[in-house]
Amino acid sequence: MTLSHAAGCIAGALVLAAAVPYVRAILRRETKPHRLSWVVWAFVSVITAATYRASGGADAALVADALACTTSAVALLSLRYGVAGSSWVDGVCAAGAAASLVPWLAFHDAPRALYLDILVDLFALVPTLRKAWRSPESENRAGWALSAAGMSVNLIAVADWSLRISAYPLYCLVATGSVALVLQIRTPARAALPLRQTALRRFLWGRSPAILREQRDV
Repeated sequence: MTLSHAAGCIAGALVLAAAVPYVRAILRRETKPHRLSWVVWAFVSVITAATYRASGGADAALVADALACTTSAVALLSLRYGVAGSSWVDGVCAAGAAASLVPWLAFHDAPRALYLDILVDLFALVPTLRKAWRSPESENRAGWALSAAGMSVNLIAVADWSLRISAYPLYCLVATGSVALVLQIRTPARAALPLRQTALRRFLWGRSPAILREQRDV
């Protein structure tokens, strides 16, 4: 067994393991997955598992296979236990993901389709990243940390660092790592503290729950 294959197996196992605390937290109603994010991720992950391997992903494609399984499971659970975003940010991301699918369906070239997979996935990431910042208690730290760890190990499985091979593993690390980092920084206790409401913060994230509570109490 080569080092890259071993790394791919370990990374895939970590991604599968990340689903255990996440699904358990969902069933306990401690975690509330964002439906838009997970439904789009499930759709994209299944397609990516095929396109990435066709692009030459080899051992690094094991993570794509694991993601197809885990995102599909969480997407199904999100239909019952998840939350549906109603802000304009969610609407823009949903429209962006849908619009990105049009050229994606037209491409029969695996590398080009893979780049559009990443774009659609990015649109789906924003609602969950926003929710993690505003309501960190609604996400599962252990699940995201394990997933980010798996993505880190997966970089060892990348044997070809050309853009068509390295783009997806690098994006996955940035995506999972960003959510894990936000959850590490924004603990529930910190999220409850009043924040100075700048115009930029309101534009990106909306008013903080603490500020809204203060306004209701006045």
